[in-house]
This record gives sequence, C-alpha cells and structure tokens, in this order.
Amino acid sequence: MSVSEQQRHQRSISLVEKLYGYRKEYQRSPERLFLEDGACLVFGKDFRIICELYAVDAISYLQYFMSCISLAEFRAQVALKRQLESMPQLFVFDYISRNRDEQSKIIPLTEAIDLYITELQKLNARHFIVRDLKKRTECYREFFLSHYYNILKEKGDHYGNTN
Repeated sequence: MSVSEQQRHQRSISLVEKLYGYRKEYQRSPERLFLEDGACLVFGKDFRIICELYAVDAISYLQYFMSCISLAEFRAQVALKRQLESMPQLFVFDYISRNRDEQSKIIPLTEAIDLYITELQKLNARHFIVRDLKKRTECYREFFLSHYYNILKEKGDHYGNTN
C-alpha cells in the first residue's frame, strides 16, 4: 500500500468508527453469517454500514455482489483486452492480484492444479481467434463448469457418493 492509500485508509477507519457509533442504538444488521459447511463469516463494521446505507440485508448484498463476479467473463475480457466494467469483479480480481504471493504459499501446486493450468492454457491457445466476447465467455464458462463438476465428482467418489 502506498503512503496516500494508507492515509486514505486511516481516514476511512475513523469515519467508519464515527458512523458505527451513531448507528449502534438502532443496529439491525447481523454481525455473523453461518454457512452450510459450518464456517462463520464475520461482517466488518464498514460492510454493515454499507448494507444499511443501501437498505438491504447482508445476505442479499452478498448475493448481488457474488452475482456480478464471473471468472469466465473476466478471462474473456482480459484476453480481448477489454476494460472491466463490473465494480465487484474489479474489486475481487484486484484483491487477488495484490495477494498472489500469499495465495501461492497457501495453495500448493498439486498434479491436479498443474493439469488444470495446462488445460486452461490449451483453451486459451485454441480460442485465441474467437474475438466475440459472448462466445469467448461461453467457452470459458463451459471449461470452468466442467472442471467444477469433475471436482464434485472426485469429492463424491472420495466420500463414497456416486451422485
């Protein structure tokens, strides 16, 4: 983070704290969301304030935010050198690109991941001539869905399920 980003971040923290202090009396948004897998998502003060400013509950806001993120569309736009227009998508992929080194330490390069990367590179080469955004997005979407279903199938086989 640059010096100016750190200064803006510090100013925004104090603003969020003030806003949060004003709203404590009529606090309506939950602080946590319990997910199906037993994990718990803790909402920060700034996120709860945003939800209240937009007058939406946290789950609806998260669903909207996640619906704006498409890895297939992102890959197609980057490959075609088009500007990203979705703010949630820009936010997520900016975060990912900033934290790429940390992620590589967390996720070890396995044979399955290496195969996935190789298949993705082959897809990129095969569809290089596809210049239509919708067609290219659909190619990536099919690839990612196929990969996702293979993961589910492997996990099902691992747990003794055949679905």
